[in-house]
Amino acid sequence: SGGGSDGKDASVEAAAAGLHLHPFFSALTAAETRAVRRQSRRFSVAMGQRLFQQGDRGSSMFFVASGVGIVFLEDGEGRRTVVGELTAGQCVGELSLFRGELRATTVVASPAGVDVIEIGSDTLEGVLRARPMLEDMIDDLVARRELEKRGNTWLL
Repeated sequence: SGGGSDGKDASVEAAAAGLHLHPFFSALTAAETRAVRRQSRRFSVAMGQRLFQQGDRGSSMFFVASGVGIVFLEDGEGRRTVVGELTAGQCVGELSLFRGELRATTVVASPAGVDVIEIGSDTLEGVLRARPMLEDMIDDLVARRELEKRGNTWLL
């Protein structure tokens, strides 16, 4: 078919190449980064569709390749409060990946949709088996994300 998917594939590859900008993935060797990229899942979420729901169990994190994800907090009565946006190069879900925590927010695709790269726990476990010293870095990242959650600065 047409060349439209080439641009999307290129943006996904560019985002995957940007994994090294994340504090955890920046500590990986080139070979480990290639393995993570090979084992990650890439997909699109259409306008209004959920990437994940607050309170869901999760064992993965997501990097935004292109598009925009809207981040919501939901109260017990179904009301949503927008707390941020995810754009290309940003990630969400580290606490679910690194510590198996429930999803703290709901992320929904904007009208433009959102293309993401999902990194699952199986991929992370493989890296940690090879280099267990990376656990200290994960502990630091989790502590920082917990502080951000308490301060409601979700995406810093």
